[in-house]
Amino acid sequence: MPANPRVEVLLKAFEASLGRLSLGTVQDVSRWWEQVDKGGDVAARFGELLVEPWDRGAALGVAFYRLLRALQTGRTVPSPIRGHAQGGEVSLGELVREFNEAAGVNALSASSLSGVRVQVDRQATPDLRVLRDADVRAAQALLRARLEAGEVSSGVVAGVGQQAAAGGVRSVVRDMGDRDPARQAWIRVSGTGTPCAFCAMLLSRGAKYTGKHEALRHDIEHADGTHGYHPNCHCYALPLFAGSSIEGSRFAVNREMENLWRHDFKGKGLGGKSGWRSYYYRKFGR
Repeated sequence: MPANPRVEVLLKAFEASLGRLSLGTVQDVSRWWEQVDKGGDVAARFGELLVEPWDRGAALGVAFYRLLRALQTGRTVPSPIRGHAQGGEVSLGELVREFNEAAGVNALSASSLSGVRVQVDRQATPDLRVLRDADVRAAQALLRARLEAGEVSSGVVAGVGQQAAAGGVRSVVRDMGDRDPARQAWIRVSGTGTPCAFCAMLLSRGAKYTGKHEALRHDIEHADGTHGYHPNCHCYALPLFAGSSIEGSRFAVNREMENLWRHDFKGKGLGGKSGWRSYYYRKFGR
């Protein structure tokens, strides 16, 4: 994608901010789990704890999508958090300030872009409460399942919390992209460059271009009916717009995994999805 150097700066800042959100949530949840009374419905209290980091993730996701859309197309979409009337205008500098504030960085200079006007397209916005409730309920259900199975530690609970906080980013970006006619495709991106076997398999699928939002995104976010983000996962689905390039170094991991899957693993008849994990571990040790 990043033919535009500002887009590369944005993506690096976005991934770093997502990483900080994840790490902070892991630390906060770990401390909470060590201190909380494990009696009663601890999963309900866990859900209350996740609201704030999910909201911060959602703010990051909204700001990221709006700025990325503007840098790639010269237009943006309305915010479910801020005003910016549909059909009106906003300065590119204001979109930069919105992102910098949500990300906690000064990734781009807002002042140098304050004179660039960006049209705000007419488009429905996500219902953040609905998205948040779904992600929090999923985290609570996962915690309850782990409790019933006796598979609970501070690390396990922290991982579930991280998944929910990052879900604030992913769910909002996903919803905004699914509503956006300018979004032409999705590609899964590894935020670390060292994906696990499960994520590597999904990364190998490259960019997905189809006419159905859910169908194309399903290929890079799901496998065997399982939602494709696990606890402590740092991947995300990146929307692609007209003119987006996936030839640069940012997508080298995708190309590497695609080559391994198609030509080394499948090409040599080493098995299906069930054998991929063993193959991947032998090759990378993870």
